[in-house]
Amino acid sequence: MYFSSIFIIYSLFYRNNNHKIYMPPKAIDFYHIMEGYQQLAMIFWRSIMSKFLSLLSLLFALFLGACAELNVNDNPIDISSLALFKTEIYAGQHILVGELEVNNDSNNLYITYKITDLDWCMTQVHIYVDTKDPYKAAPGQFAYKDSLNCISEYKQTLALSDLGFSDGDGTFVAAHAVVKSTSGQTETAWAKGMRNFKTGWGSYFGYLIGSNVIDITQD
Repeated sequence: MYFSSIFIIYSLFYRNNNHKIYMPPKAIDFYHIMEGYQQLAMIFWRSIMSKFLSLLSLLFALFLGACAELNVNDNPIDISSLALFKTEIYAGQHILVGELEVNNDSNNLYITYKITDLDWCMTQVHIYVDTKDPYKAAPGQFAYKDSLNCISEYKQTLALSDLGFSDGDGTFVAAHAVVKSTSGQTETAWAKGMRNFKTGWGSYFGYLIGSNVIDITQD
């Protein structure tokens, strides 16, 4: 009885005389069903992975596009509202020495440096105003510059007609200065912006020209 049982199990689940796998009909049906589920699972998994990789590729492409150099009129960055725009001025990267103000009326663009830390003053300023991204520019290449006698406030007035700007135009602005402390320490200073230059620690920002702001030509 014992040996006959072993023989029956062997004949049903292992090999016949031709050395091929043998399974009863119900076992074969179950095997086919499970094989079908496995194939469906693989198809579903491949579909999910394909969509995931496509989404990942799209996000990467968007990231690269955001990092590319932009035309400020097509895609303004860090744009101020149609009011007085202010940002901090930092010396030596971490020393807050003052603030920069940018505004315009229907005729002019005004850029004002204000050194509020009494231990510091300005000896030079360099200003960049243009629709072309200054990512690779250096302060010495900026169009507007001046040497100063250790002063705490400086205002640059630029005619919109000379700049070729009209209401609604966007422009990049970079404001650099050389500042000196009462102890004789000299530092590079930058007005804080949302974009950084290719070299150095300086930054810049975008500004939107608007003629419907308060006229400030009388100050």
